[in-house]
Amino acid sequence: MTLKPVTDSHTFVNPKPYLAPVKGLKMEKGLCCKKCSYAVRSLTSMKRHWTNNHKWEARYIPVAERWREVWVQHFFIVPIRFFSVEPSSAKRSNAGEEDPFTIFLKTVVPAMEKESIQVLPDAIRPWEVPPLVKMMGWHLHLADYITDRRKVQNLRTLVKPPKRAKGSIPDLIYQAVFGYLDAIGELHRGLTMPEKKLLDPSGRFTMHDECATQRDYGYLLFIFVYAILTSRMTSITDYRFPLTTSDHKNAERLMKTIKSKRSNLKASEDLHSFLVPLFSPCPSAQDKWDIPIECFIALRCLCNDGLFIPPSRTTQVYAKFKYAIRCTCLFEANKRRADFDDSLYLAIKQYAKHMLSSESGTGPYALVTEAQGFASGLALYQPSPPTTRVSADGLTIFHKETVFHVPSWRAGLRQMMDFVIASQDSLIGEADSFTIPDFIPDDWGKESRGYSWLNNADFGVHSYALVKNLMADPSNVSVGEDGSLMYNFPKLEKLLSDIGEITWTLMFLCYMLPGQVNRTEEFVEHKISNSTRPRTVLRSGLEMWLAIRREKKENIVQKATFIPALVPPELRIQLERYLILIRPLERALATILYGPSTVHIYNEYLWAVKGKTIPAPNFYKAFRSAMNKYCGIEIGIHDYRQVVVQISRTYLGREVDMDDELEWDVFAAQRGHTVQTARRIYAPEVGHLPSMSSEALLRFSAASKAWWSVTGFVPGESPIPPRVSRSRLGQRSAAQEDTEVADVVETIVRKEIMSLEARLQEKMGAISNSMEDIAHSVSRTVEGMIQRSGHTFA
Repeated sequence: MTLKPVTDSHTFVNPKPYLAPVKGLKMEKGLCCKKCSYAVRSLTSMKRHWTNNHKWEARYIPVAERWREVWVQHFFIVPIRFFSVEPSSAKRSNAGEEDPFTIFLKTVVPAMEKESIQVLPDAIRPWEVPPLVKMMGWHLHLADYITDRRKVQNLRTLVKPPKRAKGSIPDLIYQAVFGYLDAIGELHRGLTMPEKKLLDPSGRFTMHDECATQRDYGYLLFIFVYAILTSRMTSITDYRFPLTTSDHKNAERLMKTIKSKRSNLKASEDLHSFLVPLFSPCPSAQDKWDIPIECFIALRCLCNDGLFIPPSRTTQVYAKFKYAIRCTCLFEANKRRADFDDSLYLAIKQYAKHMLSSESGTGPYALVTEAQGFASGLALYQPSPPTTRVSADGLTIFHKETVFHVPSWRAGLRQMMDFVIASQDSLIGEADSFTIPDFIPDDWGKESRGYSWLNNADFGVHSYALVKNLMADPSNVSVGEDGSLMYNFPKLEKLLSDIGEITWTLMFLCYMLPGQVNRTEEFVEHKISNSTRPRTVLRSGLEMWLAIRREKKENIVQKATFIPALVPPELRIQLERYLILIRPLERALATILYGPSTVHIYNEYLWAVKGKTIPAPNFYKAFRSAMNKYCGIEIGIHDYRQVVVQISRTYLGREVDMDDELEWDVFAAQRGHTVQTARRIYAPEVGHLPSMSSEALLRFSAASKAWWSVTGFVPGESPIPPRVSRSRLGQRSAAQEDTEVADVVETIVRKEIMSLEARLQEKMGAISNSMEDIAHSVSRTVEGMIQRSGHTFA
C-alpha cells in the first residue's frame, strides 16, 4: 500500500490524546480540556474554548475541574493544533499496545469525574443537614431535583433574573412592578404616623427613598412576579408553583395587560389583583408548600451545587418579602377605603389585621416573619469558622481567598502620597506660595447654604493663580478677533484628566488614612460646603476633619449622624494645596469644557472628576485597581473593610490611651457599625438637638492618631509593629535587664566576699602573732620566777 504525503494541514487529524509522544516533535507543557480532546499551551485560549464550546457545562463545573495540565505537541506551525501526549506510554508504543495507565486515564478517570461533577449525593446522616434547611424542609421539598447538577440548574432558571431587552416581556414586567411600587410610594408620602405604625407595629413603616435600596428591594418582587407568570408555561423543568384556579386567571389577565402595554394605572391594578391572594392567608392551603412564597424562597435559596445559602444571607430575602407584603397591604387598604367611610386609617387597620397578623400562623407574612426570626438567631449565635486569620508575626492577614501583606500596603500608601506630592508640585509650580492661618473660622453647626471654611480666610494667593498661569501660555488659549477666548480643547481635556488622577489618588488616601473606613456610599458624598446636606470637610485650628453625616442606619433611628475622623498632617497639607490652588483651576476647566452647570458640583463636593461626582460603583472598581497597582494586593472594598477591623485588633487592640472603656466603640463608630454606639455618643439634652461633646471628639481624635501609627503617617515616627511583636520585645528587654542586674549583683557579692576573706585572714594573722607573743612573755615570766626561787629546769 502506498501512503500519500499530507499536503493540507486543515484535513490532518491529530493523534488520539494521551498516547506516546511523537518522536522528533518538541514536547511542551500545556492544558487539555476534560470535556473533549482540545489541547493548548495558554490558559487564555483554554478559557476562550470553554466560553465558546462548553458554555452550559461552565455553569456548574468548577474552574479547577475543567482542564488538566499535560504535555502537548504539534505538527504544523500554521495553524497550530496541539494534541496531548503521555510520556510514560512511550515504552509500550513500539509494541503496538496501550499501557494500563493510559487505559485508566481514558476509561476510569472520566467515569469518576462524571460521577463527582454531575451527581449530587444526599446527606449520609441526618445531622449533616444544616439547622435552617432542616427546619424549613427545603431539602425534602426539592429532593427530586437536587440529585443532579443539570436538574438544579434547570430549576434555578425559574428564579434567575432574566435579561431585560427593551420592550421584551421581562422588561414590561419590570416596568409594571416598579410602576406599582412608585404608586405605593405616592400613597406612603401622605401617611400619618399612626397609619405607618399600623403597617409596622415594631416601628413605623418607612418606604425606601434611596434609588439603590428601592431597586434592590423591588427587584426581588420583580423576580417573584416573573417566576410565577413564566413558570406556568416553561418546558425547562416540570416544577410548578402551587396556583389556584383564581391565581391562574389573575396571571392570565396580568400577562394580557402587560403584553398590550396598557396604562401604568391599569398594569398596577392588575398586578395588585394578582399579588393580593398570594400575599394573604389561604384557607385552602394544606401545608406551607401550597403557598407560592414558600416555594419561591426555597428555590431562591438553592445554590448551583445543590446546597442552600447560609442563614446570614436568607434574612434579607425574608426582609424584602415583608416589605413587599406591607406595600401590597397599603395599596389594598387605599383601594377599599370607601368601605370604611373613606378612612384610610380604619382600612389599614382592617387589612393589616388580615394580611400582617401573626395570629393566623399560616399566612405568608406570619410564616416569613417566623422564618426570619429563626434565621437571624442562627446567623447571630451559630458559631462559624473565622473568615479572617493572622500570621504568627502579625504582618500578613488572610481574609477568605485574599492575602493582605501589611508592609506592602504601607508601601503602597507611601507611593500614593509620593505620586500626589510630585503631581501637585508639577502642576502648581511657582504658584505654591499660599499661607494657612493658625486659625480659620469654621462654625461646625452652621448649615446655611454655601458656608465653608474655604471662604473664611485669606490664603495670600489669588484663587485663580493657576488659571492665570494657564492663560499665559498661547498654546492653551488665545484671543480671537472678536475678543472671545479660543481654547485648545484637547490640551485642556488632557490637563483636566491629569487633575482627575490627582483627585482619585487623594480619594484613596482619604479613604484609608484618617481612621476606620466608612461605607463607600457615604464616603463619595463628602462636601466642602453646605447644600441640602451640611458639609463634611471641617477645620479646627490647623486640624482638618472628615465627617460622615449620613449613614445606613439613619432610616432606622430616624436621625442624622456625625462620625468624624482626623486627617494626618501630611495628607492635610496636600488637601489644602488641592482645594485652595487646584480646585479653582479644575472648576474653570470643567466650566469651559462642559458648561457652567458643573460649577455647583465643584463648589459643593469634595470628589468630582471631569464635571461629575463619583458614584460608589465607580469607586469600587477604581479602589480594586489602585490596590493592585500600588500595593500588589487583589482586594475590593467589602473585603478591605473586614481586613481593617482585623488590622485594628492586631496592631492596636484596646491599647489606645483613653479615660474609659469607650475606645473600641470609637473604632466601631468610625466604621459606622453599631446603633448602640451612636446612641451613647449622641446623648440628647433637654431642649436641645443631640450634639457631640468635646470629650467624644477627643476620643475620635485619639482613635485617628492611633490609626496613623498603623499606616505609618505619624509625623517623625515609624509604623508600629504588631502587638505580638511589641510584647515579645518587651519580654526580651525585661529578661535582658534581669540578667544584667544579676551579673552586677554577682560581681559585687564576689568582691565583697574576697574583701571579707582578706580582712579575716589579716585579723587571724594578727591574733596568731599576739598569742605567740603572749606565750613567750608568760614563759619568760615563769622562768624568771623559778630562778629567783633557786630551782632549775632539768
